[in-house]
Amino acid sequence: MSRLISTTTRTLKKKVTGDNLEPRTPKRIHTDDDSPVIILIDREEKLSTTTLMQAGKMAKRRDLKLVKIEDPTLNKTKDVYKLLTGKEYYEQEVKAKNNAKISQELKLVEKKIVFTSKIGPSDLTNKLHNIHKWLMKSYQIKVYLNSTGTKEDMDNTFSTIEKEVAQLQGHIQQVKESANSFKFYIVPTKVKEAKTGKPPENSISRN
Repeated sequence: MSRLISTTTRTLKKKVTGDNLEPRTPKRIHTDDDSPVIILIDREEKLSTTTLMQAGKMAKRRDLKLVKIEDPTLNKTKDVYKLLTGKEYYEQEVKAKNNAKISQELKLVEKKIVFTSKIGPSDLTNKLHNIHKWLMKSYQIKVYLNSTGTKEDMDNTFSTIEKEVAQLQGHIQQVKESANSFKFYIVPTKVKEAKTGKPPENSISRN
């Protein structure tokens, strides 16, 4: 009788310890989000990395628009999107259509150029030379000034560009300033006159 009980006990222990059981396979976490990874600019101009699907859900929750933008100062390997209010989105659309219409009427060619706030004298001279050359051809120039130093460095570089452009008979328009960048357009004198119907003034337009 005792031998039978002992054998039964060993059998139960074997089952409890799981010697004959196969190891459990971890459950897989399934996700349908195979959308591309993007750079997102939030309402406070802060950058984060997320997926396009997650950014779309965030925009929907906050009743905002998710808009793809161009910004050469950021990572070129990922698309850049920004969260805008309905009013901002509408204003951006109207401005883009107006600029496109004016560019078509004047047959403007747009060039793009990027400055950094700590740009060296030689690079600065070369870029200003390009701006001069493009203004002489009546091109419109979209400028990105990216901060690589202090706010003072960025302000000083912008002031230098502003003074040089004035001497080149160009005009700075639509200046947008954020914590780490300036974005603006430089247009030749005759384009300024065509847009406003008035002779150009020496002031800088910050819209």
